[in-house]
Amino acid sequence: MSFSIKKGDLLPELTETLTDGAGNAIDLTTATVELRWRNKATGITESNPATVVTPLTGEVKYTWAAGDTDTPGVYETEWVVTEAGGDRTIPSNAFGEFTIYDTLATKTLPTLVKEDGTQPVGANSYASVDDADSYHAGHLYSSTWDAADAGRKVAALIMATRLIDQQVQFSGVKTSAEQSLQWPRRYCTDPDIERGFIFGASYYSPRWSSGYNSKWVDERSVPKLVVEATCELARRMMVADRTADPDSEGIRSLSIGGALRIDFDKSDRQRPLPREVITMLSKYGRVSGSGGMVPVMRT
Repeated sequence: MSFSIKKGDLLPELTETLTDGAGNAIDLTTATVELRWRNKATGITESNPATVVTPLTGEVKYTWAAGDTDTPGVYETEWVVTEAGGDRTIPSNAFGEFTIYDTLATKTLPTLVKEDGTQPVGANSYASVDDADSYHAGHLYSSTWDAADAGRKVAALIMATRLIDQQVQFSGVKTSAEQSLQWPRRYCTDPDIERGFIFGASYYSPRWSSGYNSKWVDERSVPKLVVEATCELARRMMVADRTADPDSEGIRSLSIGGALRIDFDKSDRQRPLPREVITMLSKYGRVSGSGGMVPVMRT
């Protein structure tokens, strides 16, 4: 018997005509039949009752149950026929065989949960696909983003958010210790807002509202530039893996003149965040660099 099936499938059923050593069909009129199978790699054996299809001609079948085909591999098989006089194992001098093949597994895409300042459970992106589509609608070089399918866009936005949170320490503190991402934040200064003035021991601001000091970014929101930086980085990540070390990283010059000479530059390191993204985030934090944290400078 040679049979194959894909992982997780329940069809086709396994069928066989049981014969004796002389090749004659076994009469199964008063018999019950069981299928046993053993994984050749692990030695694990399983068994379940089979169905007698045509008793006089020895035709049987096994209907796969959930879990039977979950483990890819090569299996040895035998049929156990139980009659009034005892058991008979078919074949009597060998084993049948079947193979469970693995499938071309479909990658399960994550669900994008946008952080909009309300701290939704499982937040994993500062921008939605709609945000990014709108951002790239006004971008001259959006072809890579425009051509991507929805799943790739989701993955890119989630990865971009993760890199931003890894590479930038934003000013202030998280609004809640339980939130998933760095934003929303308290006490993050917004340099575009008038900061008021100090008179004696008191601080006065002409733009004090709703109990929030207006010199801070609203702790119930994510700044527009953070959203746009996420969109920009997501597209850049589609073009190249910015987390990988390029082959020429750290090499200042290479020359061959009688002998190979390579001059190394320790400062030559590709940053995961491109310059434009760093500039967009410069109002709100510091980007990591060699030797610790260095300010994100606006130019």
